[in-house]
Amino acid sequence: MYGDEWPLRVTGIASAAESEWRIGQQTPERTCEGWLLVYVKSGMVEELCDTHRVLLRAGQILFHQPAELFAMRAVGEVPPEVFRVEFTADGSAMDSFRSCHMRLGNAEKSCLRQLAETVREVFQPVQDACQMPARRAEIPFGGKELQTIYLAQLLYLLARRSNAPANKAPVPAPSRSRQPLWKACACTLRRTLKSRWRWTRCAMPMVAPAWHCSRRSAPAPAWGRWSISPA
Repeated sequence: MYGDEWPLRVTGIASAAESEWRIGQQTPERTCEGWLLVYVKSGMVEELCDTHRVLLRAGQILFHQPAELFAMRAVGEVPPEVFRVEFTADGSAMDSFRSCHMRLGNAEKSCLRQLAETVREVFQPVQDACQMPARRAEIPFGGKELQTIYLAQLLYLLARRSNAPANKAPVPAPSRSRQPLWKACACTLRRTLKSRWRWTRCAMPMVAPAWHCSRRSAPAPAWGRWSISPA
């Protein structure tokens, strides 16, 4: 579909970890060698992105780009649980992740859970949350390949959402409550009469003899009067 050029391709995962942080615990400032994905499962963390800081809450994800100065500090009252992945990737679609943080949808959370499961199979658990883990000596068949596939799938879902054109909000139709009351009643009555009755105009020569008067002397309300007769 894309020929020899893919818009996004994950070339490797250096390390990944899912750990719980103590309140106030922080990582030393360092420069990203590749891309760094940070997802907060619970609690809150404060991320340093070069010169500014970003507060991440539960359900939000953030990407640090290569050569960016970063650090993380656990804040709030609940010890945060954070999932981090250091990876390398290329392609034009990766530009949409520069200085990017967003909240994940259900489909993206499902993909992230699959990624976290394969990460636990490939990397050893860490004792200190500030450290990144080492690979296991024995990795299940397809473990490294699956984590690359799940990470690429997550990135494609996020890139597609960020690049989607903004839909214009539909203009709501005017509600009946905004219309005059008499107009709404007239519309309802007209529809009812059209389906069940037919209109006939009273002929004045027939009405006048019943009143024992001439047409000219008939009461004014009789002129233009309409009557309803069964269809």
